[in-house]
Amino acid sequence: MSVRAAQLQGLCEQLGTEVATPRLNRLLVDVGLQAGQETPVGFEAFLRIVALLLDEEAEANPDMAEGSNMMQGGYYSEDGPAPLDVDY
Repeated sequence: MSVRAAQLQGLCEQLGTEVATPRLNRLLVDVGLQAGQETPVGFEAFLRIVALLLDEEAEANPDMAEGSNMMQGGYYSEDGPAPLDVDY
């Protein structure tokens, strides 16, 4: 099963990041695919693209990459994430 590169942009938006067409084309080429909106992207290629996006975000935001802001904010403890205060 695969998705078209154009659909991949929507999937990335659902994960919280916008990927412009030129950037997506570069990522497609970086994982060994042909650039273009109709390029089929399989699951493994999708995961590789997500990994590249995470690497790029980590390089652009080094403080967040280390998790220091979340650790200092009290979200994580030795026992794992703190419970969320949510009213149901």
